[in-house]
Amino acid sequence: MTVALNSDSMAKQKRVRVFAPPVAACGGGGNPWAIAAESVFERLRPRFPGVTFEFFEYFSPEFFEAPKVVEGLQAGTLQPPIVMVGEEILPSRGKISERAIREFLETHA
Repeated sequence: MTVALNSDSMAKQKRVRVFAPPVAACGGGGNPWAIAAESVFERLRPRFPGVTFEFFEYFSPEFFEAPKVVEGLQAGTLQPPIVMVGEEILPSRGKISERAIREFLETHA
């Protein structure tokens, strides 16, 4: 499942991507990481209108377009969710931090 939440074509530093494992659940309800990402994106989007916010599941075609993510998972140095702003991986500590994304965007605009 891929959820693109803003389709502005901006430079790579104006792109926030969240990568998380797919969920194989009976009964639907969606991927909890996608739901959490969308919630954070909805709050950040008005503050950063030129930024593209996207969620991708592991092993989607877009996942393989992020070599740092693939390499980090293979090496065991990254754990979900993986938050990238531009080409920088932010420390996630097991959550999608709205504050960390906001502060990075503010200081690297």
